[in-house]
Amino acid sequence: MIYIIHPDMELWDFMLDGVRNREDVKEFPLNRFCIFPQRVIRKLYPNRFFPASFVIGRKLRQELKKLKSGDQVIVSANYTPVLHHALRKVTNDNVILNLWMWNPVKTTSILNKSIDLLREIGVKLHTFDLDDATNYDMIYHNTFYNMNVKLQKTQPLYDFYFLGAPKNRGDQIQETVNLLKDYKCLYITPASLSDFITYKENLEHIKKSRCVIDIVQKNQHDITLRPLEALSFKKKLLTNNVNIKEYAFYNPNNIFIIGVDDKERLREFLSTPFQDVESKILKQYDINTWVDAF
Repeated sequence: MIYIIHPDMELWDFMLDGVRNREDVKEFPLNRFCIFPQRVIRKLYPNRFFPASFVIGRKLRQELKKLKSGDQVIVSANYTPVLHHALRKVTNDNVILNLWMWNPVKTTSILNKSIDLLREIGVKLHTFDLDDATNYDMIYHNTFYNMNVKLQKTQPLYDFYFLGAPKNRGDQIQETVNLLKDYKCLYITPASLSDFITYKENLEHIKKSRCVIDIVQKNQHDITLRPLEALSFKKKLLTNNVNIKEYAFYNPNNIFIIGVDDKERLREFLSTPFQDVESKILKQYDINTWVDAF
């Protein structure tokens, strides 16, 4: 049995739709099964240890106690040792605890301080970042997505669509705006919490666009979710990530690389239909493959 403990977010609800028909996988949105004081303790004392009842909710504790030797727990995006220590206390000693990191160590200050503590607790560390896998002796898995979405034909309203906070890439975003000035584009660049849209709204914008824009920060090597969203929904991709050529799904008919491909052929690129990607390649990036790798 595999228990996935994840943030209570629309994105995770969408992703987990891909495994909800599996009998060997159960999922728990962490905060939905915790009371307010437990959330406060995890927030204020990330590196201190408390009784499990102070840290995680009763229902989750009861479920975890049912796990048997060899079963696995996968925690996503919660790097606090206080949580993982509590999980260790309520599970069989031979239950395997895993932490999935979807952020580089250098951008996650609490993780940088907590790696040694997590290892002392007995947590196996997994990352999407190849550099972190090498530098911190972590287990590497590529980024994943729900690759089994049901596609419905939608009349495109936009040529290009971008969603993302500026976060040290304002110049790259502006260069892209200049490049696409003659096209019908939708840009959503949240500057505050009130500006963010829901993930469901994001998916609706993807469906109504011909091409998804992916702008990565300088020196970022691994892909974001944007290429996988485009791949899953059979949309073209415009990206400044030159490393995307190294991925199995790369196809110059589907992916235009800013600064590499000739901008004079951008209109031709946009006008040609998306070329389907082999199912065996899609499977490499599907959430089921990610789960099975643990």
